[in-house]
Amino acid sequence: MTGERLSAFACVLGTVLFSAGCTGEKGSAPKRYAVTSVIDGDTIDIDDGRRIRLLGIDTPERFTDPECYGDEAFNHLAQLLGDSKVELEYDIEREDSFGRTLAWVRTSELFVNAQMVDDGFACVLIIPPNGAEYEAFLESLESGAQSANRGLWGACGNCDVPALQAGALSR
Repeated sequence: MTGERLSAFACVLGTVLFSAGCTGEKGSAPKRYAVTSVIDGDTIDIDDGRRIRLLGIDTPERFTDPECYGDEAFNHLAQLLGDSKVELEYDIEREDSFGRTLAWVRTSELFVNAQMVDDGFACVLIIPPNGAEYEAFLESLESGAQSANRGLWGACGNCDVPALQAGALSR
């Protein structure tokens, strides 16, 4: 799915979900948050002090045991978010064992979690009970990115390749 088609789909999907009250608290309009920092390709901090872990995706690690495409995933998420404010959609479980808030993240133009997969900077990672609603959609985006060798699929071959091993493969 092209970025333009994905954006259009995300806008339609987001409109349906947001109008159905899937974000924030019941009966409230979606709250928009400023991103204060991008931690890595699947984690951000927002202006209310929370750390947000993007649901449904996994990006290569940058810090401990760096993996192929970790820095690129970080940079791509930062570029996608820019100065945009984000809206959060929660799933069944709202917090992980590290105390991070789990959420689907959108800007006014993008379904960020899906865009990371479609662009080849993230792999699908569904951890039940969360993610059932988007699993098939994300997997189809991942399949397209993989088939086209976009992003990490062309550079690393798959997810979770150690950076040192990836460097050896590219020589």
